[in-house]
Amino acid sequence: MSGRESIRAVFLLAAAALFLTCRGTPRDNPFDPESEVLIVEVLSPPEGRAFTTGRPITFEVAARTGYDGQAAGDTYLWTSDISGILSRQRKFSASLPAGAHRIEVIVSDSLGRKGGGSLLVQIRSATEFGVELLVPSADTAFIVGTRLTPQAAEYIPEGFSVVGRLWDFGGSGITQSTQQEPGEVVFSQSGVFAISYQIFDSQGRTAADTVRVEVVAFSQPPEAGIISPGADTTISLGDSLWLQAQAGEGAVKIAYTSWLYPEGSGLENRADTLETPGWIVFVRPGDFQLRFRVSDILGVASEDTLRVTVHDTLPPPVGRIVRPAADTTVVEGDSIFFSGEVTPATLSNLSHLWTWGEGSALPASSLREPGWKVFDVPGTNTVVYLARDLSGRGTPDSLNVNVTANQPPTAAIVSPAGDMAIGLNGELSFEGDDSDPEGRELTRVWVWDPASAIAASAADSARVAGTRTFTVTGTFPVIYRVTDDKGLVTEDTITVAVSNNEPPLATIAAPSTDTTVYAWVPVTFSGTDSDADGTIASRKWDFGQSGLSVEGDTSSAPADVYYSTAGDYNVIYSVFDDKSTRAADTIAVSVLANNRPQAMILSPVGDVSIAAGDSISLLGTASDLGGSVVLSVWTYGAGSGLPPDSVAIPDYRTFPNTGSFTVIFRVTDNVGAVAADTLSVTVTP
Repeated sequence: MSGRESIRAVFLLAAAALFLTCRGTPRDNPFDPESEVLIVEVLSPPEGRAFTTGRPITFEVAARTGYDGQAAGDTYLWTSDISGILSRQRKFSASLPAGAHRIEVIVSDSLGRKGGGSLLVQIRSATEFGVELLVPSADTAFIVGTRLTPQAAEYIPEGFSVVGRLWDFGGSGITQSTQQEPGEVVFSQSGVFAISYQIFDSQGRTAADTVRVEVVAFSQPPEAGIISPGADTTISLGDSLWLQAQAGEGAVKIAYTSWLYPEGSGLENRADTLETPGWIVFVRPGDFQLRFRVSDILGVASEDTLRVTVHDTLPPPVGRIVRPAADTTVVEGDSIFFSGEVTPATLSNLSHLWTWGEGSALPASSLREPGWKVFDVPGTNTVVYLARDLSGRGTPDSLNVNVTANQPPTAAIVSPAGDMAIGLNGELSFEGDDSDPEGRELTRVWVWDPASAIAASAADSARVAGTRTFTVTGTFPVIYRVTDDKGLVTEDTITVAVSNNEPPLATIAAPSTDTTVYAWVPVTFSGTDSDADGTIASRKWDFGQSGLSVEGDTSSAPADVYYSTAGDYNVIYSVFDDKSTRAADTIAVSVLANNRPQAMILSPVGDVSIAAGDSISLLGTASDLGGSVVLSVWTYGAGSGLPPDSVAIPDYRTFPNTGSFTVIFRVTDNVGAVAADTLSVTVTP
């Protein structure tokens, strides 16, 4: 039978009588709070203890109400029948003059309730002939085999001297000593022994001090048992419980008993040293473990525990995950923002607990909004959010976070489309393509073989690296490397073989020299080119004006070019041979300001459809701001069967042939600038 069980058995009848008395209202207190006095207990010093003047003494008191067992006391008054008022504090230290002091303490609270206690303290003058044991300083107990170094203080008046000393250990088997410091002694047998130290002065006077020592063969813990309530219990906030326990001696006497209340209970500052503190009101919700502890004079302790769950009178909290709002799938290494809410929103003193699933390797969080969490381990994790009140009540919410393995990105060199063989000083344009299955942010880099003599540039971190010129011969790898934000890398590689090569030739044949034209005057360009040891692979014209576009600019003879804005432009004709070596020729074109003439077909209005042999009325208008129109020409489309007209108003024209024809009204001003308007004529059978 355990200590708690045996004690409960002993006090079963007492407990039964108690609960029968309170059966109707087991948590109601039978005391009257308005008339109840305070219960006062002096904690220090012990009753009857002798002290010497000059040595500080610690005084301490505890008080509680008999009505509800709550810690009490707002004012304190300590007095001595010799020294008068000593202090108005609950705990203090003081030295007292010699004499037998009757110490009294009165404790009162804000409601005027009072209680008191008293004790006798003997104070001996330090100038009197005497002796005081310091180690041990009071009755105590040891276990067989305990080692001790006795010490004592001697008080010798001026003019006197000690002529003899005697330590006696009361039949314990320890040899007597005549030294002031007997050294270490060992208690090797059990029993109760009186340790005394006696001194003799030259006048024949003697003084002695004695303490009682109980030596036990073995340590047997004292018994501690809570008998009321008889089991762990649940109450509501503001209810009270009758607390009662019993202590039983083990090998030696009991030194003290105490009730220990946990932090947060509102009772943690109570000093209940009685076995039965009585009715205790629980003022905070929560799940609390109360302990009743018993310690003997050997310092051996035992305790019994009682769990009291105090439910709040408010409804229990219900937690809900608000971010993310539903089950979520992420890639390993991604983070998710988590936040929760609680209803009712007015609840306070809540604890929060987030768990992230066993496979997540994430530590639990105690914040309502734990924020961003990184999931590094693939798998499905059940995330649970639980908000609890102080009594442990709460309804959890959960969702699943599915973490997938990160897939590598893709990378491909799309230009050139494969391995290349080029000539010395050949140029290649490099462009890459890439993607990521999860749409992750990518980092790109072009890696050039150091032997290729290609210098690094800012464009190496772009998908389109641009043009590079190979100035040394050899075979060089070119790498396009793509890395996602989690460090996965994919790359594509081509090789460029560079050999000696005769560069091509390129010449602008027309105009053959730098030239000057007016804006909107057509300019005809043509070029010639050749390659001594290969073929011309591509041609390109750059006319120098932004936005200028003509058909055929990749041929040696592009279509007419119209400059719209006055200025000076460099026209470049570039060719590449079959080994990507480039050659170019340049001329300068100066464009003079000129307003473009205007041409408009007035009749018919818009495209028309007619039958073969039918006629349409043609009418156009032309103008030139700052100049004059010197030539107007109508053309009716190849295959129409109609010759061109050089009149502004050709009047009716009959279309004999079927088909779709583009009618153009073209005008030229006095400096050669051209403008035109068109319409479509569809001739059906």
